[in-house]
Amino acid sequence: MPKNTFFRIAEEKRKRIIAAAQTEFLNHPYNEVSINQIIKNARIPRGSFYQYFNDKEDLFLYVISEHKKIIQDEFVKGMEKNNGDLFACVDYYLDMFFNSIYTNRSGIYNIVTAEPLDFDKFWGFGFAENQPDECIFKHYVNNNTIDVEDDIEAEAFINIFASIVRDTIGKVRAAKSDGDMEMVKKSFINQVNSLRKHYQKKTVD
Repeated sequence: MPKNTFFRIAEEKRKRIIAAAQTEFLNHPYNEVSINQIIKNARIPRGSFYQYFNDKEDLFLYVISEHKKIIQDEFVKGMEKNNGDLFACVDYYLDMFFNSIYTNRSGIYNIVTAEPLDFDKFWGFGFAENQPDECIFKHYVNNNTIDVEDDIEAEAFINIFASIVRDTIGKVRAAKSDGDMEMVKKSFINQVNSLRKHYQKKTVD
């Protein structure tokens, strides 16, 4: 987390520092990110940087945590709009999701492979024995929209979906062309549709 001094500076200056950091982290692998370049682009003295952050890792984790809030807020809005129906939410965000990750795939690769980031733990995909409440899906999936008998089966459903998301992100990292991304998208849709056939609750007319 940033030091208290960071939160006491003017908002415009904070935004300038974060914007400079985001650009550097997206455009370079983590071990090639230059604090000097961030300082230069943010137009602050070098000494000021270390009054605000302990080091590069401190800045990185803060920048990513702020971005995480935006993504999770959008996810929650989508789930609320679709009454907690995860399949409807996937359909709702599908094109937006793939357009975003395709446009920024090199930057996403730099972020998700950064050394300080424990990807699954940070984003809360699936359930882990020592952090059962970290799954972002758990709190928003409406169990009445999926065909499960109990919470244990609902948890299994969410874990399977999370593994599909992780698999897709891994494929995005390797995508080199429009054709590759189209194949990634088709694979994701096919996997979700297979899950849909098994778990989507049938409506009675």
